[in-house]
Amino acid sequence: MATVISEGEAQADIGRWIDRALDGEDIVIARSDDVQLSLVPVRKRRRVPGRFQGQFSIPDSFFDPMTEEELKEWGY
Repeated sequence: MATVISEGEAQADIGRWIDRALDGEDIVIARSDDVQLSLVPVRKRRRVPGRFQGQFSIPDSFFDPMTEEELKEWGY
């Protein structure tokens, strides 16, 4: 169940509401009893180049043309 707060409550203590949203709570902001928006944390994953290096390999045959049977399986 979401916590619904007024626009005034949000403005008065936005830091507290942001912290609660970051902790996983659903925070909904309403204006005149009309739901306007929801505070949702943005989860960004850091991309690490080469992260999977050496964990798997792709055989050279991967780049060979598909056989007629394989093409049919793919609908071509």
